[in-house]
Amino acid sequence: MNSQENNDKSHHRGIGRMDRQEQEQEQDEFLDSHLHQDKVKDNALEKKWIKIKEDFLHKYDRLSRSDIVYAPGEFGHMLKHLQYKTGKSLRQLREEIASWEN
Repeated sequence: MNSQENNDKSHHRGIGRMDRQEQEQEQDEFLDSHLHQDKVKDNALEKKWIKIKEDFLHKYDRLSRSDIVYAPGEFGHMLKHLQYKTGKSLRQLREEIASWEN
């Protein structure tokens, strides 16, 4: 490929356009930022859960003690299990836990 062809290809890319590697890097940064925010929210929600889980268990008689316990780092999996058991969406469960009066 000669220098004219290289110039033509870079010209067609356009100013402000990103190549694939730049797009992937930007997407990774975006996801990392949102995952961090979600993790912070989940940490706060998990702290709240620890305080209210017994009351939650009494409210939903379909649940057993084994439904509300989880291994460290598995809070999200436990929520998905509660979603199945309660018939509520993850969003509804998160909102209910967050707004629960202790």
